[in-house]
Amino acid sequence: MVLGKANEMKSHLAMKCKGYVPKNVQLNFLRKIDNECESSKTSSISIKSNRADKALTRWFVCSGIPFVAADSLYFKDFTKSLNSGYNLSKRTAFATTHLDGELANITLKIEKKLAKAKNLTL
Repeated sequence: MVLGKANEMKSHLAMKCKGYVPKNVQLNFLRKIDNECESSKTSSISIKSNRADKALTRWFVCSGIPFVAADSLYFKDFTKSLNSGYNLSKRTAFATTHLDGELANITLKIEKKLAKAKNLTL
């Protein structure tokens, strides 16, 4: 058995199988992904690092910058100059774990707002 494949399956079922997976199963996997991202915060250093990773993920996505930029020596030097204690995640972590966690978080927020809304029309 290969570790890591379970996380890929969770994100696949939660975000890529729309129409094939029942809505309650999708929401269940979204909550699991979101909880895993939240539970990774244990110490104050970890909380700050997680906040930085979230901010960088948003910056990469919203600016259209490819995640491969995280592997650049100049970018690594830049982040170390801002905070020498911060360990920059690898591009694969940004493209998978961090991106999936952020997508799950946003999707759950939208679902909560839609559940409270009344008289919606298209």
